[in-house]
Amino acid sequence: MSYNESEILAHVKNAILETPIVEAPFPYACFSNVFPSGFYDRIVATIPERKLFTPYFVDRPKSENQTFVLHQNYLCDPSQPEAEGWIIYWKGVSLISKLLSFRFEPYIPSVLRVLFPEDWGKRVLDIETYFETGNLHDAGTGYQIGPHLDHPYHIVTWLFNMPQDNKFLGCGTDMYHPVIEDMDAFDPLVTFFSQYRGGEFDTIHSSPYKPNSLVAFMNSPISFHGYAGSSELQRRFQVMNYIRYTDESFKTVFRGLSDSVFEISRLGPEHKPYPVEKFQ
Repeated sequence: MSYNESEILAHVKNAILETPIVEAPFPYACFSNVFPSGFYDRIVATIPERKLFTPYFVDRPKSENQTFVLHQNYLCDPSQPEAEGWIIYWKGVSLISKLLSFRFEPYIPSVLRVLFPEDWGKRVLDIETYFETGNLHDAGTGYQIGPHLDHPYHIVTWLFNMPQDNKFLGCGTDMYHPVIEDMDAFDPLVTFFSQYRGGEFDTIHSSPYKPNSLVAFMNSPISFHGYAGSSELQRRFQVMNYIRYTDESFKTVFRGLSDSVFEISRLGPEHKPYPVEKFQ
């Protein structure tokens, strides 16, 4: 079957540009019918079985992994079913990242103003971004993750949901706002880098896990999100994508931070991206 690539990408463009962004308590948006329905159905019907996916955490035994990944190059191999369609699909994913960059990047200065109230304007001048295109992800019934922030070098996270039906609408991404009783005791920079905060949270939005839908949100000191898990969901296809600071931009925008900032990361100190002396 042949596809009209220009029509498919035009549909994607309209879906992303016509959906409003919710600005408070942090910028986020949920998009529906991202790809033309007929195209989406054919693509989803050719997703391979999980046994072809690779464990996401390569340092853990396969039996202990609950998340798996399949590289887009496999899907686009000419020997695979619907390779032509998958090639167009990933072009659509790249287009989505470009459009979301255009729509969300104006909010970056407001995040930096919270993190660096005294000299946020100077840091804005050093911002450079790029988008990181993800691969196809799958998760088992044991997968869940509580309220957390994404790593500081992520600016926007977006997840494209790829189920075949509406059977598991309640298994989408939840977004939370931390309950902050004492604002004077809240340190946004420490929270931003630790990516975790104890205490209570208010659920501000639950994006449904429905076919052909997308949720995107700005990474900030209060943009907590997570997934409560399901004992029934057998396959949870998503494409995870990020808009990020470039390496040099991250080092200059977050210059002057001490090594202790990276030590508090929920991912562990080995995940600090650069030697601290490069921030001085």
